[in-house]
Amino acid sequence: MSKTERERVHSLLDYSRVVLTVAIVMLSLAGVVVGQIISRIVVRPLKEIEKSMEAIAAGGRESIDIKSKDREIISLTGAFDHMLRELEMRQRHLIQSEKLASLGTLMAGIAHELNNPLSNISTSSQILSEELEEADIEFKKEMLLQIETQTERARNIVRTLLDFSREKEFKREPVPLKNLIQETLNFIKGQIPARVSISLDVADDIVVFADKQRIQQALLNLIKNAVEAIAEEGSVHVQATRHFPDTEKSDDYVQMLDNSRCKSYGNDVYIMIRDTGSGIPSEILPRVMDPFFTTKDVGKGSGLGLSIVHEIIDENDGCIRMSSEQGKGTTFIVRLPSKGVNG
Repeated sequence: MSKTERERVHSLLDYSRVVLTVAIVMLSLAGVVVGQIISRIVVRPLKEIEKSMEAIAAGGRESIDIKSKDREIISLTGAFDHMLRELEMRQRHLIQSEKLASLGTLMAGIAHELNNPLSNISTSSQILSEELEEADIEFKKEMLLQIETQTERARNIVRTLLDFSREKEFKREPVPLKNLIQETLNFIKGQIPARVSISLDVADDIVVFADKQRIQQALLNLIKNAVEAIAEEGSVHVQATRHFPDTEKSDDYVQMLDNSRCKSYGNDVYIMIRDTGSGIPSEILPRVMDPFFTTKDVGKGSGLGLSIVHEIIDENDGCIRMSSEQGKGTTFIVRLPSKGVNG
């Protein structure tokens, strides 16, 4: 009986061991299946959201598109898309607001530009009225031609100002750089003190592929800052080349845009804006592109100028670098493509 009972106990133990092993295996398989289901329902969509956000940050996408039937994931995706649309809208409004704020400083330059053709029109009209009884038809035609020419000149100035101030849809196209910079300098001609000289070295055939209105705003902000940085006599030099300026060492420049987002398309144009102003201390150099950061006195600057430049250069697939030495001046170098990505 003892032997039989012992065998029975061993048999029960062996059976229990088998049942326990099978139960552990089944539970493990069930755990794997449940884990896969949870991963498919929750973890995988979250990973896709993470990848989408990284792509959006790199400029490769504008919205999140996650295929999931889970209500919480759908709700989260919708919330992210709404946030991205709000950020994009607020960014556009910020750029437009800064541009309109800049118009106040441009009006003196525009008044100066308009004064010249208006003076010529007035003079020609007076001469024509005095010589009205004369029979010299050719002279009268010449006066009328001058009036027409100066009227067209004034109309172009007003049209350029309206184009700059009006909000337009973002559109990249080939833009002749020299004409754009000269037009920008005409905007601020009345704001440039006599002690500051501006030189321009841009070939006629250099073209950038960008949104004209926004790039003009970026150049305007950079040139204005360069002029304002000169307290006494000094100069601002604007140059454009198809390679990094030979006189500059690229290692000396702070890269203001992330290298991973700043791709070279092999057809780049480099725009250098250099001033002989007061310069920027090295400890604050990396922060000058931060929104609302400014070294100007309270009420004399919003701190948005260079931040707006940063955004504009970024959205035009460009890069911006900066070098400065206190007491010796500052240099900005903007790199922009001269053709489209597929051009």
